[in-house]
Amino acid sequence: MTQMITYQEIKTKFEENKQKLVLAVCFLLVFVIGFGTGRYEREVNINREKIQNQQANYITKSSVSTTADSNKKDEPQAPTQVLGASADKLCPVKGNMTSKIYHVPGGAFYNTLKSPRCFNTEAEAVAAGFRKSSR
Repeated sequence: MTQMITYQEIKTKFEENKQKLVLAVCFLLVFVIGFGTGRYEREVNINREKIQNQQANYITKSSVSTTADSNKKDEPQAPTQVLGASADKLCPVKGNMTSKIYHVPGGAFYNTLKSPRCFNTEAEAVAAGFRKSSR
């Protein structure tokens, strides 16, 4: 046979353990807030790293000018348009003229472009109005 617990018994038990219950509720609140804050900080750090990586892609060695580079102004530059099989060696960054997307070595479509527009750096491609391939 089951016993019924009365309202008065519940009230008495609550009054006896009121301090323990308040502490337990406070602990749970602190835990939930701390857990949520940690997840939020993780997302912020991941987004911050993504932005830094994207910015690092636009800064290349050839885009930073030095005094030694200023003496090399009269040297011939690599061609900006290369066709054929030798394009891989002479074309570090390939741009698709139709889609205005540029590809870097190791990218999914880097080796499949038929008549790419070639750039020496990613910064040149961006300056020409191209955007980086997502793959």
